[in-house]
Amino acid sequence: MKIRIFHLLSNPLILYNRYMIEIEVIQSQNKDFLGTYKFHKNLIYIGSNHEADLYFPKSCLGHNHLFIEVIHDKLITHLHQEVDHILVNGKRTTNFKTLYSGDKISFSDLEFKIKRFKHSEIITKKDLLNKAAAEIPQTRSELIPILSKLSEKT
Repeated sequence: MKIRIFHLLSNPLILYNRYMIEIEVIQSQNKDFLGTYKFHKNLIYIGSNHEADLYFPKSCLGHNHLFIEVIHDKLITHLHQEVDHILVNGKRTTNFKTLYSGDKISFSDLEFKIKRFKHSEIITKKDLLNKAAAEIPQTRSELIPILSKLSEKT
């Protein structure tokens, strides 16, 4: 979990971002690459570039063959402009594609399976307090007069 604190008009605003992408390499010529990989970020690169998140040296892949990104509650794959196509669940894809848990991605001599992914929305301190205040009438009705007096003063 990343926590960032910004001061906006002297009021602290706390942002929480949680991302996770879990991929299983199920086929590769190099058996050392087989296994499950978990990334706690919203964007991962797959390719032969040594800076790629999933790095496959000495392969037929482009430097950044493709990238996979969590956007809101969707997982999307984008091909590098030099990549002709990939296969998603055995079907040819030449552009970006929305992925789901269980989808299989194939290209070159590699095959991946999307195990799961997650994105938690940004939650502000104000949102948390509003949610807690909305629950008070149902759980702690004795606090309603106190909250009313506080609201009158502000």
